[in-house]
Amino acid sequence: MLRLPSVLHKIHCLMTKPFGPKSLKMRMLVAVLIVIVAAIWGFAVRMSAVLQADLEKILIAQMSATADFVTADLDSELQLRMDLLSQAAAAITPAMLADPAKIQRLFEQRSLSRELFPNGLLVADKNGAIIADYPPRPGRVGTYIGDREHFRASMTTNKPYVGTPVIGRFSNQPVVPFAMQLRDASGAAAGVLTGGISPLDPNLFKFRENLNLGMIVRVVVMSAKANMIVFADNQKRIMQKLPAKGLNPLLDRRLGERIEVPGIAVVSNGVEALNVNRFMKTTDWMVITGVATKTAFAPIKTLQREIYLTALLMTVAIAALLHLIFTRHLRPLEDAAKAIGHMAEHGNALTPLPVAQDDETGRLVNSFNRLVVERNRLHAALQESESTLKKAQSVANIGSWTLNIADAKVTWSSQTYKIFGIPAGTPLSREFVLNCVLPDDRELVSNAWQTALRGAPFDVEHRFETAEGMRWAHQRAEMTFDDAGRALMAIGTAQDITDSKVSEAYIEFLAYHDALTKLPNRLLAKDRLELAMAYSDRSHAKAALLFIDLDSFKSVNDSLGHLIGDALLKAVATRLRESVRETETISRQGGDEFLIVLSDMPDNEAIAKVAEKVLENMARVFNIDGLELFATLSMGVAVYPDDGRDFNTLLKKADTAMYHAKEAGRDTYRFYAEQMNAEASEHLNMRNGLRLALERGEFVLHYQPQISLASGRVVGVEALIRWNHPELGMLPAGSFIPTAEDCGLIIPIGEWVLHEACRQAVAWQRAGLPQFLVAVNLSAVQFKRGELEKSVGAALAASGLDPALLELELTESVLIHDSDQVLATVRRLKALGLKLAIDDFGTGYSSLAYLKRFSVDKLKIDQSFIRDLGSDMEESAIVRAIIQMARSLNLTTIAEGVESEHILHLLRSLQCDVVQGAQVAMPMAADDIAAYIPGAGKMR
Repeated sequence: MLRLPSVLHKIHCLMTKPFGPKSLKMRMLVAVLIVIVAAIWGFAVRMSAVLQADLEKILIAQMSATADFVTADLDSELQLRMDLLSQAAAAITPAMLADPAKIQRLFEQRSLSRELFPNGLLVADKNGAIIADYPPRPGRVGTYIGDREHFRASMTTNKPYVGTPVIGRFSNQPVVPFAMQLRDASGAAAGVLTGGISPLDPNLFKFRENLNLGMIVRVVVMSAKANMIVFADNQKRIMQKLPAKGLNPLLDRRLGERIEVPGIAVVSNGVEALNVNRFMKTTDWMVITGVATKTAFAPIKTLQREIYLTALLMTVAIAALLHLIFTRHLRPLEDAAKAIGHMAEHGNALTPLPVAQDDETGRLVNSFNRLVVERNRLHAALQESESTLKKAQSVANIGSWTLNIADAKVTWSSQTYKIFGIPAGTPLSREFVLNCVLPDDRELVSNAWQTALRGAPFDVEHRFETAEGMRWAHQRAEMTFDDAGRALMAIGTAQDITDSKVSEAYIEFLAYHDALTKLPNRLLAKDRLELAMAYSDRSHAKAALLFIDLDSFKSVNDSLGHLIGDALLKAVATRLRESVRETETISRQGGDEFLIVLSDMPDNEAIAKVAEKVLENMARVFNIDGLELFATLSMGVAVYPDDGRDFNTLLKKADTAMYHAKEAGRDTYRFYAEQMNAEASEHLNMRNGLRLALERGEFVLHYQPQISLASGRVVGVEALIRWNHPELGMLPAGSFIPTAEDCGLIIPIGEWVLHEACRQAVAWQRAGLPQFLVAVNLSAVQFKRGELEKSVGAALAASGLDPALLELELTESVLIHDSDQVLATVRRLKALGLKLAIDDFGTGYSSLAYLKRFSVDKLKIDQSFIRDLGSDMEESAIVRAIIQMARSLNLTTIAEGVESEHILHLLRSLQCDVVQGAQVAMPMAADDIAAYIPGAGKMR
């Protein structure tokens, strides 16, 4: 049978062989043929597979129905015989066992059906000796059958038993024995009633009469216990052993797992068959119905061959049709290719080709014709451009000249006369030409000429004077030599490169200067400072670097625009020049930053005078485009060699000093001090340590109880973060939180605090502690830069904490700035069900308006008021006013920083709700809270 993969493989080989089709027609033919053949043969293979699968389903259904019928019929026949045997056994009394003649008469009186047991019935005593038979046959009474499997099995059970097929002792034919236990008066086994049927008994296998087995369907009945075939269409197979394990895996699986599953397997006679199995209810027999696949699938094989033959014929027909189509439609393309090849081979001029028809080939020829026309047009344009190039050389201000070495005669073109500004026709000589060169460059030109006489190209740039001033020329020349190596003639060009030199000078200026203010840039300032430091070493004086930053310059750009800002920067640069000696260097770093390099300074006092003069000059008003502007600056001073011995060190320290000037209120200057560097290093170390602390889990939470003054019990705890520093020990929040807010680490640290506080609150509840609030402080940075709602929601979800037990503490400044955005955030947080407290109340922008807008639950009175409550009447009045205001707004008040019994007594008298501080409880670890709370009610 022809397979699709083999066809495609052959076509692929045809396409990829070195001697394969090289013409476009053949390649297109083969490519299209591959696609069509793949579709035809893919359809054929798919149809063949579907037909075979459908037939297999039909056959399995047919085999299943046959197996169900045979199994039900056999179960019915076996059950009928077992019922008859049970009735007969029940009629044999213990007295009859003592008198076998009575058993004989019983059998004769009842005329037991011989159709069910054609071989008759036998009664054996408990020792296995036959004592009665029906119908009587000579030689059977007295025969020993105690060694038979069905006798031994029946002696142990009181149910009808179907035994393993054996060769009968009297019939010498295969017999399937049936047995039923007989009992004495005490109920003990006293004998066995047996009967036998032949596997060929038509009364047993009646299904053969109602089932057309023919040459297709085969039926086999197997006994797993006996490991043999009980019944088969082929009588020779009856009582044959089943195939050894491993020869028929499907049969092994059916018998081993007792499952009913259809499948194809090679049966014991070596034939591949599709078969279905069923297990009988009355015995361990398994019924298998099957059909040889060769016979079953014969019609499909014939149909498949017809399908593949049809596909082959279609392939051949389509290939012939495609060849005819391609030959007809590609002929004009072949003709055009031959015509173009003829033009190329014989060097003929390209001419348009005739268009045979209006199709793809015609459009391709049309495109070629347009290409020919365009090529001819470009050729004409190229000729024109060559003429234009000659004119361009004149426009580019390039002149030519020649020098006869023997008589020193010089000839210039008119353009060369024009370049040097000399009237055309002026007599020339080598000396005259050399005198045109600026005196400072004549030696340079002479050296280049001497080098050229030795064989090197003459190539030199020099200056010359004209009536318009000094200009630059670039001259090149090639020398010709005689056989002896003597120079004969120089042929060269001269070009005016003044504009290029001016541009180079400007570029070099920009490399060392600021484009806006024309001041030296940082690179030039570095060079000037190094010169100043070298001079200071020789003169034992000092040098200084002043780092200047304009105060609030961004607001000028934002409000008045960058044009005004640039004009102000230029004006500042002018004021700075006016403030120092001409020998000092003023540099613009970029933006609104400037540097001043001072040299030959006798002491720090002299440097300070310069700084003060700068501030004095800057204090005057600036008039910028009719606007009166004021500009102040902050200045940092680093001194050489006191503060450093290189530019980078001095720049860093001057920058640090400048920031200290800003912190001092701006519009001032500060000298660098070592303490500044120590603080900067400490700040940097703190930032780096905070990053590692979060990763290493060095943060812990302590909790300070909050006590109700009315009940004396714990109503909440405030979570306070601590840093268990590996070198410095346990650090309080105040020593590192400002740095964390500065560098943005407060966001992940704040998230950790939220999660840990919520987790601990749930842990306390599970440990049996009463429910109380857990208060967590929030930073303003978390509101501005973090995803606060997401963080809070995640902490509540992860811990399972009731939102009503979480309290967020905010400062007043958070609620005042960006109030609309903060209001929306707070409202969404309140919607979760949590509480909101204002921390350090009274120190900021206290306002009743925002308390109402933000639905605040609690006010925490700042400890600065509580500390002096007993000694300062003003503080007492403030605390009393805050408590009364809170009560009128139904807000809870909490006093923090309670450190004495006296203050505690005063707060009770003022009707404060909750207190917190060293007098009632210090911050403690989470484990200590559990021990503290049972005694919290006994507040001192």
